Amino acid sequence: MHLLPGDAPLDLTPYAALRLDLASVLTGQPTGSRSSLRVMLVANGVDTSYDYPSLILSVDPTLKTYRLPLEDFVQDGWGKAVNLSEYLKRVTSVEVRTEKVGSEGSMTLDNMLLEKK
Repeated sequence: MHLLPGDAPLDLTPYAALRLDLASVLTGQPTGSRSSLRVMLVANGVDTSYDYPSLILSVDPTLKTYRLPLEDFVQDGWGKAVNLSEYLKRVTSVEVRTEKVGSEGSMTLDNMLLEKK
């Protein structure tokens, strides 16, 4: 999800956290099971070798609000390392993906907000 029209970057340094409402149900999981989702901050034009700063969440099947402190976003370490403080000045989008390769199901994302410091 782009934060501004097109690929325009948004400086996230004045913000403390990302808040969003999420729910996820994967096909084949027992009823009521939680899903692992990765929330990534993408900054087009910054070389991370696709190792974007991210967080992994355990998400309920019913819609719930999650607060993600921006300082908690980290790279996995296999790509080109970036300074998070500098990276946060150039974020263009937020991506949410399942951690289970080849999985099918549904995800609901609503009310994505930035919380000021």
